[in-house]
Amino acid sequence: MRLIVNVPLKSAISQFTLYKVVALPTRVSKTNFVQYSIDFSYFGLESSRHDYILFKETDLLKCVTGEINICPANTAVYSSKILNCLSNIIFQTSTYNSICRRHLLVNLRTPTLQKHKSLWLYYFPEQRQVTLRCLENNTWTLLKLANIT
Repeated sequence: MRLIVNVPLKSAISQFTLYKVVALPTRVSKTNFVQYSIDFSYFGLESSRHDYILFKETDLLKCVTGEINICPANTAVYSSKILNCLSNIIFQTSTYNSICRRHLLVNLRTPTLQKHKSLWLYYFPEQRQVTLRCLENNTWTLLKLANIT
């Protein structure tokens, strides 16, 4: 007879702050950029900063959302001493350039626009002046004129 039991790798009441990971291009020369390939969309960091979890979008769908999100204990919990590409970047270690996959982008001129819940992220590879507008009561309102780097 076989008995299969789900046992969490750490305490069943671990609390993590979940961060959405966005890999933006980084300038390496006047016309060249690199962009890191990130395998996970979310990085969860425990309040003590001793442990972390890695989530994909599909993992997040298994969680029960509410005021506090509760996820099943079927995700590995890693010690901050165990480093991979994403944790190296988050913890700012000096080895992430050697273990992370990167793509070379030549003459990048296309801006990046991404939405995460109510937050919009707009990234330009070079400095330019922009007008930011907000849709309020079905009318566009000028928010700010800015130089974005």
